[in-house]
Amino acid sequence: MRWRATVICIFVLLLTCLSFGAVKEYGNDIKYPVQAAFSLVASNKDVDKGHVLDRIEALAEQEHIQIYRPYLDHTGKEATYLFGTNGKKTAYSSNRKELLTNDLSGMYYTTRSLPSSFETAMTELGLTYKGADLPWYLLPYYFLFTNLRSLAIWTLFFVFALLLFAVKLMYAKKSMILRSLGLFEHYSRRELLQDLLLMGASFAVSILLFILYQGSISNVFVKSFTLLILTNAVILLLLMLAVHALFFINIRSLKALAILKNKRATPLVLFVWLVGICLSSVIFGLSLHKSLETIGKSANDIQVLGKWDTAKDFAEITWLETLSAHTDENHQIDSDYLKEENQRYQHFLLSFSDSEVIYSEPSSLNETNLQSAPDDFKKELKTNGVDPRIASKVRYVNQGFMLKNKDIFPNNDYGRPAADVAGVIYIPKHMMGDADSILNIVNYEWFQYSSLKANQLVVQEVPNGQKSFLFNHKEDQQDIFAQQEEVDTILVQLNFSFMTEPSLLTKFGEMAQKSIYRQALIRDRLTQAGLTNFSSLTNVSNHLILERHKILSQLIGSVIALTVLAIAQCFIIYEYIVSLMKQKAKKISVWFLMGQKSLVLIGRLLLPLALCLFLAIGMMGILTGNRLMVLGIGLLYLGEIVCMSFFAYQAILKHRIQIIKGDFDIL
Repeated sequence: MRWRATVICIFVLLLTCLSFGAVKEYGNDIKYPVQAAFSLVASNKDVDKGHVLDRIEALAEQEHIQIYRPYLDHTGKEATYLFGTNGKKTAYSSNRKELLTNDLSGMYYTTRSLPSSFETAMTELGLTYKGADLPWYLLPYYFLFTNLRSLAIWTLFFVFALLLFAVKLMYAKKSMILRSLGLFEHYSRRELLQDLLLMGASFAVSILLFILYQGSISNVFVKSFTLLILTNAVILLLLMLAVHALFFINIRSLKALAILKNKRATPLVLFVWLVGICLSSVIFGLSLHKSLETIGKSANDIQVLGKWDTAKDFAEITWLETLSAHTDENHQIDSDYLKEENQRYQHFLLSFSDSEVIYSEPSSLNETNLQSAPDDFKKELKTNGVDPRIASKVRYVNQGFMLKNKDIFPNNDYGRPAADVAGVIYIPKHMMGDADSILNIVNYEWFQYSSLKANQLVVQEVPNGQKSFLFNHKEDQQDIFAQQEEVDTILVQLNFSFMTEPSLLTKFGEMAQKSIYRQALIRDRLTQAGLTNFSSLTNVSNHLILERHKILSQLIGSVIALTVLAIAQCFIIYEYIVSLMKQKAKKISVWFLMGQKSLVLIGRLLLPLALCLFLAIGMMGILTGNRLMVLGIGLLYLGEIVCMSFFAYQAILKHRIQIIKGDFDIL
């Protein structure tokens, strides 16, 4: 029982720690202990803010829920107002006057799903309401299948089964004695019940400790953690049942004479054990390869974050979609509204100085975007002299982008183009021959319907090999670090103040929504421009730091799991070798006394294991392509087999006389 309890407790502790890390990452993605959210859009400016806020407060009290409303305070920083039964919490604001200076439009987060009556109440007040539950219940899926830990976790489950089986085989002789006394079935059921109770109690303690840590029994983080723990418990339960069944079949199939000859397992069980060792070795290698890749990537991420320090006080705005409220039944957008909205975007964007806004956007005509484009569109691009291959190197930026890059890469040479121009196109020297194609791309994307043309921009040749930091903050999480630097980028610097033609007005909405701004200035500039269709701000640098912490958390979890797995793997292989050596202990002793080469017998005995591990190493090499890592794992396994075989062989030689007499318990 002691060995089984140790194995179960260690693996429960590991899974609990990994689950805690996953829930903590989920908590970084949502700022509040909530499980639902809704957005409000005030399309009518005559809506009484105070009346709406009073109604939200009353509904929150009535439904016994808490509603979190992020907003910008007078300093331009994000604060949170809390509606509901615990609205006086010091961690959140209770300043209703400051909340009234913000627009009603935006996101609201709730501790549980809202009834339909809430939507009805908001609609009656003239607001557009959209609500949905947050997918907290998908956390087990992300935990088991989609992140860096996933491979390590499945390896953990697999090795748990093998390790538990190896421990149970240590007591095969005791089980055979119980079988002969007719007590094996009763003993087996009791043993299984003990294991299940121990696992259940261990997981229950972990849930209780998490509840105490959270200070709540019903918030979304407790629910997520409990669901994750229950998922892990179900998987362990299935594995324990499978191991128990395999061991039960093994003991039932063994003959009494076999156990007296020190055979603890049938050939079928040994084969299953061998296959398990092979599979766990492959999965272990894949997990190690992924972890090593992430370690290298994390070093690059640290450098990336260092460069983001130049924009650490910049934030992106989460904009709300408002066009649907101004679209008729024929799906036609109100042109007057669209014009007014773009004018507000123009006013907002031009209110920032060059150093207070960063705009960076790749050409939409790149090869990736055009892979699924219609053939007619591709023909049109070709007719207009647009080359998607060259467009893939084009990036549209503003003066703020250029200023930051000059700080990051002080050795870059951008020449001295005139400042008072509509824009500058920086082209690497080796691509100057494609200047006409570059002008065609810029014309097609920006100035197709304008009197301003690309040839009115200054073309500036720059040296080859210059790096550009892209200030990329819109990509998927897995790509956001990888796509931050580029060499020999064609930079098209646009001067917004020259883009005054009505045909260019629609561009300001696109640019405003894709730019980042000095955070302290955003609130006042939004108010001045009359823009209300936003919900929150995100400090880009802080967001990336959270993403990096998430990766590091997964990496640390993987390293801990892999360390335990490596130790467990050694124990499993050791038990397998000892089982084989015990079966042939008498023969080895006799061969030694007769002067024959008993090492040849040991070699033949361990040949299946060696072939199994050789196959696993070959699979690792094919799947990872990392020869150095595969060589290291191969040498580790070889050393383990040699050392453990040597120790077992020495033990047999030391007690060879007793073994020949039939005393196997000394091994």
